[in-house]
Amino acid sequence: MPLHIAWRILTHQKGRTALALGGIFIAILLIFVELGFFIAVPQGGMLIYDHMRFDLLVASNKYIFQAESWQFPRERLAEAGRNSGVAQASPLYFGGAKWQDPGGGLRLDIAVFGFDPQARPFTVADIENQTAVLDRPDTVLVDSQTRPLFGPLQSGRVVELNDRRVTIGGDYVLGTGFLGLGVVLANEANFFRLFPNRRPEGRRRPGSRRTRIARSPAE
Repeated sequence: MPLHIAWRILTHQKGRTALALGGIFIAILLIFVELGFFIAVPQGGMLIYDHMRFDLLVASNKYIFQAESWQFPRERLAEAGRNSGVAQASPLYFGGAKWQDPGGGLRLDIAVFGFDPQARPFTVADIENQTAVLDRPDTVLVDSQTRPLFGPLQSGRVVELNDRRVTIGGDYVLGTGFLGLGVVLANEANFFRLFPNRRPEGRRRPGSRRTRIARSPAE
């Protein structure tokens, strides 16, 4: 009898029953969406850091997130390196550049990391095995997860980054995380060729646009 009454209640006003079921379905869907964010956000946000070789990370006090981590004077890094408990301290620079094919087309935003390849800040075999490539003038490595709209990523292709022609020297497998649609790596000299208004010591040149990040992993 109770089951029969319950069934009559459900079928008496089918529209109300359908509306209630829809509300329950949306609530369950939102739970799974939140679970997806709960898993994906830490993985994406920590992807780059999880593949770096450091015990202590020095960051700007204006740090917000990876793409808005700002900069600090390199002397702070030197101070950290003089600590007797620090074996090595090396800078990692970050900037947002414009990628374009020399023949024209879309100007796409891409993230650029600059570092000393000999410091080996990344624990990625594809990067460590291509230090000689990174040492070439105007040469970069491209993350293999960079989106297809950037075009072919094969070695030898010439592209423009911030209106400067560079050559793709190779690729590596890591992932872009929350840094955007694509990521490239360059040594320090090539990085500052791409960002002429940046200074290695972490200060801006007069009249330059405020730039972002200098991160310093130490091991």
